[in-house]
Amino acid sequence: MNLRKKSKIKRILSAFVCMAMMLPFFGCNENTVAKSGRYAWIDSNIEENQALASTLRLQDDFAAAANAEWLSRETYDPVLGNGSFESAKHLVDSNMRKVLDNEELTGKNLELIRTFDGIYSDWDYRNEIGTEPLKKYLNYIDEISTVDDVKDYMLDNDKNPCAQMLVNITPYLREESRDYYTLVVYRPDFSLGEAAYYRDMDVKGLQTLEKVENIVSYILTDAGYSEKEIKKITKDCFEFETKLADCCEESLYDGYFTEIVSRDEIIERAADYPLKEMIEHYDLDDSKNFCGDYAYLSKVGALISDKNIEGIKAYFKVNLIMKSQLWLSKDIFDYCEKANLDKTNEFAEVDPATPDRYLFYTIDHSGLCSAKDQVYLDHYFDEDVYRDITEIGEMYIDAYKDIIAEKDWLSEDNKKSIYEKLDNITFEVMRPSNVADYGDMTLLSKEEGGNLFDAFCKINRFKLTKYGERTSREYDREFWDIYDPDLSTSTTGASYDSYRNVIFIRIGILGGDLYSPDMTLEEKLGHIGSIMGHELSHAFDSTGVYRDKNGDSNPIIVGDDMSVFSDKADKVTKYYANITPIEGSDSYSEYNTLSKEAIADMGGVKSSLVIGSKQDDFDYDLFFRSYADTWKNLQQKGFVIQAIREDDHPLRYLRVNVSVQQFDEFYDTYDVKPGDNMYLAPEDRIAIW
Repeated sequence: MNLRKKSKIKRILSAFVCMAMMLPFFGCNENTVAKSGRYAWIDSNIEENQALASTLRLQDDFAAAANAEWLSRETYDPVLGNGSFESAKHLVDSNMRKVLDNEELTGKNLELIRTFDGIYSDWDYRNEIGTEPLKKYLNYIDEISTVDDVKDYMLDNDKNPCAQMLVNITPYLREESRDYYTLVVYRPDFSLGEAAYYRDMDVKGLQTLEKVENIVSYILTDAGYSEKEIKKITKDCFEFETKLADCCEESLYDGYFTEIVSRDEIIERAADYPLKEMIEHYDLDDSKNFCGDYAYLSKVGALISDKNIEGIKAYFKVNLIMKSQLWLSKDIFDYCEKANLDKTNEFAEVDPATPDRYLFYTIDHSGLCSAKDQVYLDHYFDEDVYRDITEIGEMYIDAYKDIIAEKDWLSEDNKKSIYEKLDNITFEVMRPSNVADYGDMTLLSKEEGGNLFDAFCKINRFKLTKYGERTSREYDREFWDIYDPDLSTSTTGASYDSYRNVIFIRIGILGGDLYSPDMTLEEKLGHIGSIMGHELSHAFDSTGVYRDKNGDSNPIIVGDDMSVFSDKADKVTKYYANITPIEGSDSYSEYNTLSKEAIADMGGVKSSLVIGSKQDDFDYDLFFRSYADTWKNLQQKGFVIQAIREDDHPLRYLRVNVSVQQFDEFYDTYDVKPGDNMYLAPEDRIAIW
C-alpha cells in the first residue's frame, strides 16, 4: 500500500488498529493455563502481583519469593520508579542536582548545564513563548523558492540548526578499515521512521502515520497555521518522502555499508547531490574513510529540482516539527507524550517522572550529554571504586577461562581462539579517555533572551563539529570518546562493543542498590558482577561467536562445534517461545530475538558462580538473593506488553528464574526437587556456558 493512496489508508487505519488491539484476547494459548514450570511463575514485577509474592516458595518462583519482603513494603511510584536500576538512576539525578544547586561550584560545563536547566525547567516561560521559537525556523523554510535556496538552506547553520539535509551522516567503526572511523553517508530521517512504510504499510506504519499527522497538526495549529495549510504540508511531505523512499533500493541501516572509498570517490558517487559542499561546510575534509548507501546517493540529487521545491520544504517542516516536540510548551509536551503511545497496547500509559528525570533524560539525548558526563565525573569519580570494579572484571575474565576449559564439546583449537579473545577483552570502567570541552559555546538564559528550542539547535550544531574529530583521529579500540552519544557514562548501563571487543561500565550504574564498596563479595557478584559477566558473555553469544579477538568477522568456533553451539542457541529460543507473561499480553514467538540476551544472562550467573566456588565459605543464598534483587521492579501491564514487542531482553522476572534454574548450586542451596516449579531436569537445561 503506497502513501500516494493515503486517503484509503486513513479509512482503514482505525479498523486495523482495533483488530490489532483485540488479537491477543482471541483464543486461549495453552501456556496461559499450564500449571508447572515457567508457565506457573508470576511476573512479580507487576504491581497487581505484589501480594501473591508472599504466598510463594523459593522452590516454586524464586524471583517472586526472594523479593517478597521488598515487594510487601513497596508502593508503586510511577514518578521515581521502583527497583534496583531505578535507584541507581535516581542517585545520579540526586547527585547532579546537588552539584547544580551548589553555587560555590563553577566551571564551563557546569554553567552550560545550569543555563540549560534554567530555560528547560521554567515551564511558565516556555508556555508564555509557546511555538514562537519554532516559527522563526519555519519561516526560514518558507523563504526557500529555488533549487539554490534549498542547497543554501541545507548549509546554513543559523537557518537550519538541526542540519536537515537529504542525507544523514554519522561516524561508524567499520572492520573493513580499522585505521580510522568511517564517515557513513546514507538515507535521511523519514517522518514514518522506515523507508519501507512508503511502499508497503503494516499496522505499525499506519499507527505511525496517524501519530505524525496528529502531532504536526497540533503544533502547526498552535503556530497559527490553518487546517488547509496543515493538510497541504503533510500531503506534500509524504509525497516527497515517497520519492526519497523510491531512491532506497533496500531497507539497509548504516551499519551494513561496507565498501570503503575516498572523499573524492564518494563525492563522485553522489552525482548531483552537493556532498562536496556539505563535507567542507562541516569540516569533514580530514576524514580518511567514507562509505554509504551509494545507490541512494546516486539518485537523491536529482530530486532537488524546481518541481519538488514545495515537497522539500514540507519535508523540512514536518521533520523539524517532529524534532521540536520536547522543546516547546507544556501543552505540546503533554499532547505529544500521549500521541506517541502505542494504540495497540490497551494498557499503555504515559510514565510520569520527576522534573529532574525529564531534564536529565533530555540532556542525555542531546549534544549536551558530554557536559553532564564531565560534571558528574569531576565530582563523583572515585579511584577506589575504579580499582574495585577493574579487579572484579579481571576475576570474570579468569572465570570464563575456567568455564571454557570444562566444555568437552569444544575442540582444543576452538578453545584456543576463545582464550585469545578473552585475553584481548578490555574493561573500560567509569571514565572516558578525553575531557568534554565546549570551547566558546554559550547558551543564553531567559534574562538574556534565550529559549529552549534555540538552545537545542545550538547544542545540535556543536554535536556535528565532533564528527570531524572522530573520523580524522587514528583508531584506538580502547579510546572511550566522551562525545560518543552511545557511551554516556552518567547513564545507568553497561555494554559490550563487539566491533572493538571492549566492555564499558558506566559510572551511572555504580550506585543505588546495584553497587556499593561496602557490599560483600556475594552481594557484588549478585549485583554489578552478574551484569559485568552478562556483558562479557556477549562476546560468546549467538552473534559474538562470529567475531574474533579484534572484533572482525572471523568465527571463534568453527566446524562441528559450531553446529553444537547453534543447536544449543536454538534450545534457548525454543525455551522462551510462547511464554505468555500475563493474560492479554503477547507471547514470545519462536522467532524471538532475545536469545543473545538470555545467553548472556545465564553466562553472567555461571561466571559469578565460578568466582564464588573459589572462595572459602561462599554464601550462595546471599548471592542468589542479591541476583534476584538486581532485577526487582514494580511496573504496569503496559510496560510488559511493550517490552515483549520491542525489547530484546527477557522480562526481569524471567532473567532471574530462567538463569538460576540452570545451575546445580541453586538446586543445592534451596533443595529444589522434581515437582517444584523451579525444577528443570538436567537434560532440559539451556545454559550454553
